[in-house]
Amino acid sequence: MNIMRHNKKTLIADILSNDVGVGYVYFDSRGVMSRVSETFKTIGGFHGDILKPGMTLSELTELSLKMSKLPETVTAKIGAERKEKYDTYSPKGIDHKEEEIFLLGGGRYVRTIHHYLENGGLLIATEDVTEQEKSRLLFKMGLELGSSGFWSLNFETGKYQFSEYISERLTEKEIERIHRKGLFAIIHPDDLPGIMDIWGKSLATGDKIEFTFRVVLEKHGELYLRNVGATQIDQNGKKVGFTAFVTDITDDIKTQRELEAATEASEAKSRFLAQMSHEIKTPLNAIIGMSDAMLDDVLPADAKESLKYILNSAEGLDSLLTNTLDHARMSSQKDQVDREDVNIAEILRNMTRSWDAKAKENNVKLTLKLSKSLPEVVSLDLNRTKQTLHNLISNAIKFTAGGEVIIGATLKDNSVCLIVKDNGIGMDEASLSTLFAPFVQGDNTIKRRFGGTGLGMSIVKQLVEVMDGEIKVQSVAGKGTAFVVSLPVDGHAAGLKVTEVEPPVASTEIEAEPLAQSVEAFVPPVQQVTVTAGKLPFDAENLFSGLRVLCVEDNDINQVLVKKLLEKSIGSLTFANNGQEALDILHTQAFDVILMDIHMPIKDGIETTIAIRNSDRDWADVIIIALTADPDYQQLRICRNIGMDGTLGKPVKRREIMKVIEDVLLSSDDKLQNEVAA
Repeated sequence: MNIMRHNKKTLIADILSNDVGVGYVYFDSRGVMSRVSETFKTIGGFHGDILKPGMTLSELTELSLKMSKLPETVTAKIGAERKEKYDTYSPKGIDHKEEEIFLLGGGRYVRTIHHYLENGGLLIATEDVTEQEKSRLLFKMGLELGSSGFWSLNFETGKYQFSEYISERLTEKEIERIHRKGLFAIIHPDDLPGIMDIWGKSLATGDKIEFTFRVVLEKHGELYLRNVGATQIDQNGKKVGFTAFVTDITDDIKTQRELEAATEASEAKSRFLAQMSHEIKTPLNAIIGMSDAMLDDVLPADAKESLKYILNSAEGLDSLLTNTLDHARMSSQKDQVDREDVNIAEILRNMTRSWDAKAKENNVKLTLKLSKSLPEVVSLDLNRTKQTLHNLISNAIKFTAGGEVIIGATLKDNSVCLIVKDNGIGMDEASLSTLFAPFVQGDNTIKRRFGGTGLGMSIVKQLVEVMDGEIKVQSVAGKGTAFVVSLPVDGHAAGLKVTEVEPPVASTEIEAEPLAQSVEAFVPPVQQVTVTAGKLPFDAENLFSGLRVLCVEDNDINQVLVKKLLEKSIGSLTFANNGQEALDILHTQAFDVILMDIHMPIKDGIETTIAIRNSDRDWADVIIIALTADPDYQQLRICRNIGMDGTLGKPVKRREIMKVIEDVLLSSDDKLQNEVAA
C-alpha cells in the first residue's frame, strides 16, 4: 500500500514537473494544495505568489470565482456545487472525472478536468483551448448556416452523440429512445430496409457512404435527411464508431416534387393538346380536303356555292382550333427553344410563294425585299420564326384587300429584323393598346367583318419573347401597319458569311420614322419573288405526271381524301394502312415520295421513317413528307432529326400538298445538281 502511495506521489510529481501547455494543481486527501505548476498559474491568471502550497481547495475556489467577476448569486451556486462534488467523491476515495469549458476574461476559453483519485486526492488540470473552441464555434456556425449537423455512434458504449442542430429537433423521449433502440427508432418504416442494407455494407467495408432517409419527429413531422459518413477505425484497425454529417433536404425534396408535378402536368397538358389536335383535325381534314377537291369537279353553281360555305366554315373552325391550341401550348413549351442554322432568305422566299395564292384571292400585291447585309446563314428557332411570320403575313393579307403587303428582312446589331408592312385598314391608338392581349380584337366591327379569336397577335408576342426577341408595331388608321420583329442570332452573326456589303442602313426603330418610309428605308429592293419548277425528272407539261407516291395512312376517310386530291395530278398512288405495310410494299415497288402519317397502329410514322433511313436498300433515301394533325414543335423537331424531308399539317388542300411536294423536289434537285457540279 505504501509503495502504491509512493508511486501515486511520484506519478503526480512527474506530471507536475513535465507539463507542456497544460497546468496542474494537486490537493491531498485533506483538501490542501501540495503542488502547483507555473502553467496552471499562467492559464488561470494567478500572478506572483498568490497560489502556493498550503492553500485549501475552498480558498482556491473562492479566489477563482472572485476573479471571474460573476454575479454573487452565480458564484455562490458554483461554489456550493464544487463543495458538494468534493464531499461526494474525495472523502470516499471514488475514482471520478469531470470536464468543463469556461469562458474567462479577454475571450479566453479554458478546459478544466477535475480528477478525484482513489487515495482521496484531487488533481485539477487546465488547458487554454481558445483557438480550438473558436474553431469549434465556427464549425458549429457553418453547420447551422448550411442547415447541417452531425451524429456519431460509439460502438464500445453504444451511445449516440448529436450536434445541437440535431438535438434541438429531438424531444427528450426521442433521444432516450435512440439511445435505447438505436437511430432506427426514428427512421421512417418504409426506409428501414434500404438503410439497414446500406448500414451493413458500410460496416463491412469501412468506406464513406452517402445516403438519404426520412425521420418522423414529434416536433417537425417527416423530414428528409441526407447523410454523408464513414466508419471510424483506430490505429489497430478496430472499428470503434461511425460518424455522419447530416443536411436537412426536406425543402429541396418538396421543391423537386413540386417541379416534377408541374412538369408532369405540363406534359399531360401537351399530350392532351396533341390528342385534341389529332382527334379534331382528322375529321376537319376530310371536310376541308374533300370540299377543296370537289370544287374542281363539274357541279351546278348552287352546289359549288354551298361547298364554298362549307369550306369557309371548316377553315374558320380550323383556324379557331389552331390558334386556341397554340395559345394553350405556348405556356407548356415556353422553355423549348430549338436553334438551328438556316438560310433566312430562302425561308422568306418559300413563305412568300406559299402565301402568293392567298394574296391573289384577296387582290393583294405581295412583295419580298431582302437587304444586301442579310447573311446566308443565321441561327434561329426555325419553327417559331416561321409561325411568327405566318401569323403576321396572314393578318396583313386579311386586312389589306386590294392593297400591298411587303415582307422584308435585314441584319442589325447581331439581330435579324423581319418586317411585315401593309397599307391596309390600320389601327387607332385604342386598338394598338390591346393588340397583344389574348381574345381581344380591335373592335366589334373588325370581329364581325373578319372573324377570328383575337389570339393571333398574343401568340406572336409569346413566340417572339420565347426566342428572346422583340416586336415593335406602328399603325395609322386607314393607312396601314408595320411590324418589326428583332431576333438575336445566337451571338455570332458578325462572323457569318455575307454575300454583298452595303453602306449602313437606316434605323430599325420604325416608330421614329414616317410609316411610309420605314420598310423601304432599311430593306432596299434586291429581288422580287419568282417561282420556278427547276429541272426535275418529270414531264415538263405536268410537273408531277410521272410521280410515284406511297401514302401511309391508317384512316380510311383520309385515304379517300388523298386519292381525291392527288389522283389527277400524279403518276401513281399506293396506300399502306400502317408503317409495317409500308415497309413490306417498299420491298416490291419503287416510289419517289412517301406521305407519312405520324400516329398509326402497329408501326407509327416515326418508327417507320427510322427503319427506312437505317435500311441498306436503294429506297433508304426516298423523299418522306410527314402528314400530321399535331404540328407541335417537339414533333416537328423529331421529324427533321430522323431524316424526314418535309412536314405538312392537317387539314390539307390540293394546292398545299402539291406545294410541299414541289418544294421538297426542288430542294432535292438543287442538292443533286450541286453534288454533280462538285
